[in-house]
Amino acid sequence: MRATLSDIAKQVGVSKSLVSMYLNNHRLSRKIAAETKRKIDQAVRELDYRPSFTARALSNGKTRTIGMICGGIKNPYFANLVEDALEETARKGYQLLLGLTRWIPEEEEKSIKNLLNRQIDGLICCVHPEESSRTSELLRQSRIPIIRLSPSDDFPSICSDGSDAMERAVSFLTARGHTRIGGVFYERSEWPEFFTEACRKFAIESELCFTNVSQTEQYVETFQGQNFSALIVNGAPPLLAALEHNPEYQPEIIVGCDDYTMYPSLDRIVGGIYTDSRRQIRTAVDLLIDKLEDPAREIPLKNTVCSRFISREEIEARQKQCYGVLTPFPVIEQKG
Repeated sequence: MRATLSDIAKQVGVSKSLVSMYLNNHRLSRKIAAETKRKIDQAVRELDYRPSFTARALSNGKTRTIGMICGGIKNPYFANLVEDALEETARKGYQLLLGLTRWIPEEEEKSIKNLLNRQIDGLICCVHPEESSRTSELLRQSRIPIIRLSPSDDFPSICSDGSDAMERAVSFLTARGHTRIGGVFYERSEWPEFFTEACRKFAIESELCFTNVSQTEQYVETFQGQNFSALIVNGAPPLLAALEHNPEYQPEIIVGCDDYTMYPSLDRIVGGIYTDSRRQIRTAVDLLIDKLEDPAREIPLKNTVCSRFISREEIEARQKQCYGVLTPFPVIEQKG
């Protein structure tokens, strides 16, 4: 039979409310005698007591559960992102409940509903629903704290501030004699704006494309046909794979990088724009839990982690020392 707080109280010889106060880390628990705390801890071990999250939720209206929604975890970036989120929530005494959309927009609403039905206290959103979509409307009506990992006008977000790093990257390429630079970035990020502004500042002719695995080969053909001798790319592995099939085109490349994804070859890479993604997700968790612990606290609408330009040598050094995966992002082969 499952042990209860009453069982612990009876074994220790104290009240049930005192046991509850100590195990829930109530602010008054610091006044409990050290010997009493020791006896409670011993009783917890001997009776194999496990708290009921359902009962705890009914008593205080909180499940101490954070929801996180993303496309999938076969992608090494998101696999590591989820693992770091899991570690940080556990460190704070919370659980993490994951919802996967499999990169299908229609699955976003279903995944969010499933998380909300499980009474999550807050949500980290790694997908990018259209502002006018049913998914966005569902998020707005949820009445729980939400933080996104992409720019948003409706919810607090934490994104990489790469404006200075991008300027340094373009300056670096300019010093190497490049006058035509192509850029490939995720559409729902601020990097396209950073890229456009930096190229304008240095009077560089540029071409901007948005990351899309199915169009990678087309991007390479476009850049080659227009004689772009350098590229700045976020989400680079698919493009690097496409370049392997086109040995005649040899642009110098600056990649978006972090400690989650390793590049098996640095042959074409001359530098990187580094973002501490681990710090980004841990900060997102901390901001969310701080809000849950103190409802009067407001999460700033725009939070940033500064990116920085790094050399190829530093990319190589980081790859040797960090714990990230040893393979690039999977490249989806198009059928037909």
